[in-house]
Amino acid sequence: MIEYEQRFRILDEDRVRNALNQHATFVGSVHQLDVIFEISEREVIRVRIENNASVILEHKKMIEQHKWEETKVLVHPEYVKNLIKIFYTLIPDIKILEKRREMWRVNDSLVCLDDVKHLGKFLEIEGQDIEKVKHLFSDAIDGTPQEPYGRMLRKLMDEGKVSFRIEDVFNAPLV
Repeated sequence: MIEYEQRFRILDEDRVRNALNQHATFVGSVHQLDVIFEISEREVIRVRIENNASVILEHKKMIEQHKWEETKVLVHPEYVKNLIKIFYTLIPDIKILEKRREMWRVNDSLVCLDDVKHLGKFLEIEGQDIEKVKHLFSDAIDGTPQEPYGRMLRKLMDEGKVSFRIEDVFNAPLV
């Protein structure tokens, strides 16, 4: 599956929420814990645990800026720890991304209000009409697209501001 996505730093959350209430339909909210294994700067494997209940294994490869090829498969929660151990053996450089996500629908686009641990609040737009949807929030977001969350975490790691250990994953509530 091909996915188009951009994320923007939120400058005024109240204005974002007002725009969402006026132009979008609320879909739901979810707590996500992502264990990210970086194959290269343009390719990752991600184990996503949602609401401490469902597990999704994803392979994401950047085709071009803000355009990804994604392959996803549901994994039985019973296997999540072993799955993470296997990937950690092959790719010991991990990042742990924890966020609270509200999902909204604007026409054919998914608009997500993300509160990301260590990084802050972002508006992520997924779909082919990103520029059209982005315009609805122009007075409430920094209009410059941000890097993927994993890359932002990598910078914090390189600066010594955060670090992640495999034990951190197993001490988190998994499934």
